[in-house]
Amino acid sequence: MQIVDVSTLWVRVVVTRMRRAGTPLEFVLFPMLHVGEARYYAEIRRRIAECDVVVAEGMPRSAQTALLTAVYRVMRFKRGLVVQNLRLAELDIPLVRPDMTAGQLRESWRRVPWTSRVLMWSLIPVAALLVLLTGTRATMARHAAVDDDTIVDEAGELPPGMEELVVDERDRLLVDALFTLHERRSAEPLRVAVVYGAGHMPAVVGALMKRYRYVPRDAEYVTAFSL
Repeated sequence: MQIVDVSTLWVRVVVTRMRRAGTPLEFVLFPMLHVGEARYYAEIRRRIAECDVVVAEGMPRSAQTALLTAVYRVMRFKRGLVVQNLRLAELDIPLVRPDMTAGQLRESWRRVPWTSRVLMWSLIPVAALLVLLTGTRATMARHAAVDDDTIVDEAGELPPGMEELVVDERDRLLVDALFTLHERRSAEPLRVAVVYGAGHMPAVVGALMKRYRYVPRDAEYVTAFSL
């Protein structure tokens, strides 16, 4: 199942509806790239506004989150690209943010081996500078493709302990929130928008399929940026 589609012409995200037999609730997955064209975010926001509940990521501001987001934030200096800002709180829709709290983030960061923390503090600023000086849309596209098996491949790209912090713990919080929504409100004809980074979607798809037998019913492409 495609989540982010990359070609020689564009990078597109796949907005997917997941449903199950016997209950009307549906999950609408919005895989987010954190840098894209303004019209991409406008279209995603328009579609989210048609949903009944929004489940969205949102880690607290801290030195750690500034570090982890440094590379993509410098891409806003590239022509025609902007950093994600959907202003979801301004929509008249219930908003659930199951992401890590400041306390959870601090505790998880302490559990990361000190060697990995030093490595991240050393290498990410250098990587951000290189992206600023030499990065292109094509460079971004090479690392953008995601499908429902991608998470296995991504694990080896992070220093020891960082996968647990950046991916696994946040996936668990997200999946638990979606399970709770299903258990409490599956009898209602709701459209639940799941607005998270594309790298988290493989876990969402797998968990919903395995636990409650949700399956992808239809999908639409939205262009994040052209090449």
